[in-house]
Amino acid sequence: MGDANSSYEKNQLKGEQEAHDQRAERPDFSEFTEDDWVRWINSFLNAELSDPIVRVGHQEPHQVLARIYSTLGDKSLQDRFGEAVARILESTPPIESNSSHLYFIIELISLVRPHRGKRLLRRYLRERSLLEFEFGLRNLHSMLLVAASKYDVDRGLVEIIKRSRPYIQDFTYRLICLRVLSLREDPDEYLQYLSDLLPELDSNAKAVALARQLKGVFFRHGHDRFCEWYIFHCGA
Repeated sequence: MGDANSSYEKNQLKGEQEAHDQRAERPDFSEFTEDDWVRWINSFLNAELSDPIVRVGHQEPHQVLARIYSTLGDKSLQDRFGEAVARILESTPPIESNSSHLYFIIELISLVRPHRGKRLLRRYLRERSLLEFEFGLRNLHSMLLVAASKYDVDRGLVEIIKRSRPYIQDFTYRLICLRVLSLREDPDEYLQYLSDLLPELDSNAKAVALARQLKGVFFRHGHDRFCEWYIFHCGA
């Protein structure tokens, strides 16, 4: 009985400590203006100490910032945060030395989806100003496309994808375009793009990569329309 009580008390103390730690990890941002957020987020991404200080742990910077966003609760506070993130993207020069900064901001926009983010992402996609930049083995232009698709995949984004084709030959980017187009309700959108993609399968590695991408596409659209398309274009 004594051991049971001792175990209970230890678990209770552990629970109280965890609750205390959680409260300590929730600094007060309730009075932050949009300008305050711009300064604080930039300092945070530059690894500069700025009040209030937050605990990072093993998370990536954008994950920590997304966690802060989710704890704000009030929509007006979240809107301030989101618009600040969009401002940071707009004001960060698209140069190679800013690749890490841009990487985390694009990831964050993908998670919080500020109102102005949609327009900014599409502008950068049209300009192709981040096409040559990478961070963490990820191409920033491809990240822009993925983030833009989190808003919606309307005719405007479809046109951006189609117009990029003569300028971007990277096969990995083409696969991302295929995946984004498959988010459209009409399967003919991705099938038309697939028709243009097949002649580029000049290696086993590309064929395997395409097969993996199509698994997710089939999960969304099923196999029927693809089989019809295949019979028509490739023969029975």
